[in-house]
Amino acid sequence: MKYNDQAVLKTIYDKTKIFLLTRGVKGWNMDQLAAESGLAKNTLYKIIGSKENAVVGVIIRDINNMALNIKREFMDESKVNDVYTIADMFARLMATTHGDYFKEVLLEYPQSAAKIYKNKEIARETLEQFFLINKEKGIFRDDIDMDVANDIVETLIRTYLANGISGEALTNKLATSFDYLLNGILKKIGKSLFF
Repeated sequence: MKYNDQAVLKTIYDKTKIFLLTRGVKGWNMDQLAAESGLAKNTLYKIIGSKENAVVGVIIRDINNMALNIKREFMDESKVNDVYTIADMFARLMATTHGDYFKEVLLEYPQSAAKIYKNKEIARETLEQFFLINKEKGIFRDDIDMDVANDIVETLIRTYLANGISGEALTNKLATSFDYLLNGILKKIGKSLFF
C-alpha cells in the first residue's frame, strides 16, 4: 500500500472526524485511530505524523469542502434564485462544516491556528466571489461591503460555536440570524437609522 494513497488518507480523516464528534479532542489516541483505520500504528505515524496533524487535517478538509460546496451550490443559477434560498442553504452548509470540536481543537493545538486560518482564507475568497456574483445578479445590494458581510457571518458562527451551539440548533440559529440580516428587524424601514 502506498502511503500517499488518497483512499487511506480519507479513511484516516473520516475516522478522526468520528472520534472528534463522539469523543472530542482528548478522548482518543493514535492506537485507537490506527485500529479503527485498519492500520498498524507505525504505518499510521508514517502517513499522518501525529494526532495533531490528523485533527488539523480534518478541519482543513472541512473548510476546503465548504468552499467547494459554496461554489457548487450557491453559484448554480438553477438552485439559487432568491435570498431566502441562499440564507437557508448557507445556514445548513455552515452548520455542517463547523463541528462541535472546532473550538476544542484551537484550544488544544493553538500553534495550528495559523495553518487553519490560512485555509479559512480560501473559504473567505469563495464567499467573496459568492457575494460579488449575487450583487451582479441584483440579489444583493450594490453598496454591500463584502468584508463587513464576511465578518458578520464569521462572527455569528464563532459566537454560536463558542457558546456550545452545534448541529441542528446551529443551523436554526444561523438561519434565523441570516433572516434578520436579510430582512431586518424593524416592521417598517424607511431610511437608515444610522446614516
